[in-house]
Amino acid sequence: MIQKILVNVAITAGLIFTVVGSEARAAEFYKGKTIKLIVGTNPGGGYDTYARVIAKHMGRNIPGNPSIIVQNIPGAGSLIAANYLYNVSKPNGLTMAMLISGIVMEQVMGARAMKFDVQKFQWIGAPTVGQPACVIMGFTGLKTLDDIMKSKKKINFGAAGSSTREQARILRDFVGAPVNPVLGYGGTSGIRAALERREADGACWQWVSMKITARHMLDAKGDNKMIPFLIQGKSSDPEVKGLPQYMDIIKGKEERAAFRAWLGQYLFFRPFALPPKTPKDRVNTLRKAFKDTLEDPKFLALAKKTKMDINYVPAPQIDKNIKVILSTPQSAKAKLKTIIGN
Repeated sequence: MIQKILVNVAITAGLIFTVVGSEARAAEFYKGKTIKLIVGTNPGGGYDTYARVIAKHMGRNIPGNPSIIVQNIPGAGSLIAANYLYNVSKPNGLTMAMLISGIVMEQVMGARAMKFDVQKFQWIGAPTVGQPACVIMGFTGLKTLDDIMKSKKKINFGAAGSSTREQARILRDFVGAPVNPVLGYGGTSGIRAALERREADGACWQWVSMKITARHMLDAKGDNKMIPFLIQGKSSDPEVKGLPQYMDIIKGKEERAAFRAWLGQYLFFRPFALPPKTPKDRVNTLRKAFKDTLEDPKFLALAKKTKMDINYVPAPQIDKNIKVILSTPQSAKAKLKTIIGN
């Protein structure tokens, strides 16, 4: 009995020594250093907001307390940022990126612009899950999904990359709504400006982003009001509670299968990643710091104040979700090609 206790004490002491030693090495490496956080979208959108708030708090949870600076590298649904992280960044634990999880679907579809393999990134974690949602502006005279489905004229939906483009096409191709995706806007900040200029009638992106970055538009009255009319995922939020769900209005069997495959990317929304071959001890250090940040009471208080949804997704779960998405059946890929492209 005494021998067993001594063995357990020795094991515990060894684990403590290992953890303390690892933290000491991390502190020695990161002290006085600067970590670059690449954001694959334009400034001013939901991704940028989350990245900057997390960066502000994450440094004090990393041994050595390095500073973290944010650099926006937008374009192609964060493919440019992902290519940079994979092929240019040094795998030394000093560069990480917040990417659009839609890059996984781009790999499923064989996007030619991809110069990386999503399975080889060292994932840190994700701060939340996504809720695809669509809105229409008050000046259109339309308020509900039923109004939109009955419209006799095309409704212009502002779109940029990834979700904004794909949701508009899902509405058009899987639901049959008279939606005309208008591409070329610079992220959700550009889309919001187009809606306010009445250049676009509606748009689709993420509810967790809309309620932060487009708060003034949701609170507006009359013609200037932005009205949610469709969402995916149950929510107790009174602004979207009870709205029609994508899965309830997509009727075709193949279309529903394709939508389920597409939806997998929203189970890890706004994920953080490191380059392949980053030393495992630094990967673990940043994973722990990311988790500690998202569970920090001070951070959570700020997140609540700014209406940021926090639903931590650990790296192993991201890896599992990616494997499921990459196993999308060929029949679903054929349907997805119409909304994502090749």
